[in-house]
Amino acid sequence: MLPILFGVLLGLTLYTYPSALMLPAIFLAWALLHPRRLRGRWRGFVLAYLIAGVMAIPLARAWLDPTSTARAAAIDAPLEALRAGDFGPVLDNVLPILGNFTVAGDHGLEFNLQDQPIFPSPLMAAFFYAGLAITLWRAVRRRDPRYTLLVVWLVGMLVPTLVTARPVNPSRTIGLMSVVFIVPAVVVAEAGAMRRNPHPASPLQGGDRRSEGVSPEPEKHSSPRTRWLTGGLAAMMAAALAWQAVETARGYFVEWAGNPVVRFLYQEDYRLLAAAWDAAPPGLPTALGGLTPDRMDMVTMRLLLDDDSLAESLGYFDPQTALLLPGDGESLIVIPNLVTLHPALAAWLEPYTVGVEEGETYRAYRVVPPTLPEVAVFVQPDGGAEAAYLGFAGPDEAGTVITFWRAVHPSPVELRIFVHLTDEAGNILAQSDMLGVPATAWRTGDCIIQAHALPLPGNAPAGPYGLTIGLYDPASGARLRVGEGDFLHIQVGD
Repeated sequence: MLPILFGVLLGLTLYTYPSALMLPAIFLAWALLHPRRLRGRWRGFVLAYLIAGVMAIPLARAWLDPTSTARAAAIDAPLEALRAGDFGPVLDNVLPILGNFTVAGDHGLEFNLQDQPIFPSPLMAAFFYAGLAITLWRAVRRRDPRYTLLVVWLVGMLVPTLVTARPVNPSRTIGLMSVVFIVPAVVVAEAGAMRRNPHPASPLQGGDRRSEGVSPEPEKHSSPRTRWLTGGLAAMMAAALAWQAVETARGYFVEWAGNPVVRFLYQEDYRLLAAAWDAAPPGLPTALGGLTPDRMDMVTMRLLLDDDSLAESLGYFDPQTALLLPGDGESLIVIPNLVTLHPALAAWLEPYTVGVEEGETYRAYRVVPPTLPEVAVFVQPDGGAEAAYLGFAGPDEAGTVITFWRAVHPSPVELRIFVHLTDEAGNILAQSDMLGVPATAWRTGDCIIQAHALPLPGNAPAGPYGLTIGLYDPASGARLRVGEGDFLHIQVGD
């Protein structure tokens, strides 16, 4: 029964994090180092691996699809360099990995406090290094199978970190967590064993001879000095655990959770907004600002809102560079407090705002937009995207130009607006290539207002100046057509 359970659990574990793929190798290495421990049990061991292998077949089939391994391909540069005979990237990972235990952890904020190591407190760090020394000594010198498993597990789970970029990312060091916290406890466990049996063969004085098949000597009473030592170590470990627990709770539930970047990564502002809209949906056409309108925002709102149709009815834009006015009448523009509306866009929006609601985590603008006449229409030659150009405003004192567009038909591919500031001879003095409203999600009638930073260089010749404006596909470079050409040129004065 135990081999079957072991095989099922091992097979299920392979479907968690990529580092779990090291577990079959870790257990096999341990078995080969201590074959006597599996005497008469090899059939069960092989059966467990067969069960895990059968369970892993769908996983292996998924790996055959390149899209399933795209993430791995993005971080495997050290592994590819190693295959080519270049040890440099792997060696560069060694110091960050060793420092991850007590010096500095991952610099990102997705899973943990920035740069926090596994053991941030000096006391727990001291227990870790002492326990590691005991573990290595017992595994190498005494060949204790318990400590050999600790060493093999630690070393095995360091392999994924060595051969990947950003090596101490918690998603790759997670395989260490199940074993690394055992290491500090080794010190107290060994001290407790010494107190119970303080003869020369005790763990801290020469090893537990039971692991070698030798019967221990009769138990002796420990000395007062030994009792003071073990009691002091136990008290220090209790203090270290309390310190770690308090700092973990404060760091995770207060400092980390309140970080603005973390709130964005986990879409906390959207969660609160979705709860409000579930209770009282907006009664106007609504556009929602966010930092990832082309990737995460729509998916997030579909997951959070009870009504999928509401999520799909929203327009999505990046307020740092653009505004989206849904439809041609009164509308609602909602921007999380985490996101800053571009100053030039905020100044343009103010005269057309008829009300502002300050929510707990957002600002909602009720807007009645002006009527902007159509100047020209840009179209993709194959009949894809179509957008009407409505004019421009600026440049202001900061050199920002705002362009106005109305969506007619969405694009099958992403697009960008290009705006070039040119001199009288047509030379480009400054340029901007961006689009804060994903072209693949355009809806007929939506007004798109895009800010472009075009600061005039200090050595620029005297005017007059011009603007060259157009739309293009950044993947292919193909431009949308407008009239007989693929751009508009507009004079802007001196």
